[in-house]
Amino acid sequence: MSVRKYLADHIRSVLPSGWVFYDHDKTLSTVGKTTALLMHTRIEPGPQQGVLTHTVSLTVVEPSQVEGHMDDRLDDVLEDLIPLLRSIPNVQFLSAERGAYPANDPTYPAWSIQLSVQTA
Repeated sequence: MSVRKYLADHIRSVLPSGWVFYDHDKTLSTVGKTTALLMHTRIEPGPQQGVLTHTVSLTVVEPSQVEGHMDDRLDDVLEDLIPLLRSIPNVQFLSAERGAYPANDPTYPAWSIQLSVQTA
């Protein structure tokens, strides 16, 4: 099973109901519900011979564009989501960075969460 599929299956099971989830990068013209997009971004040698470290980005996009409200909502979402992601076997939370979606025409507030998985 690929790392992306492994993570997609586990992430899908921990996301709150009502969220939209894509197990690949996708360009969205509108965001009507809190949305998560998964993208496998990097593979590097692991800490031991024969082990690979995979980095995956999970972008969480909030549909609200009302200033103030969107920041509170996103903060709440991340504080609830990160412990759930940490509970997935073999997954390490690396960081989360505030941004906007889409990056080239920022319309919606977003967080980019970096996760790592090691495989043999």
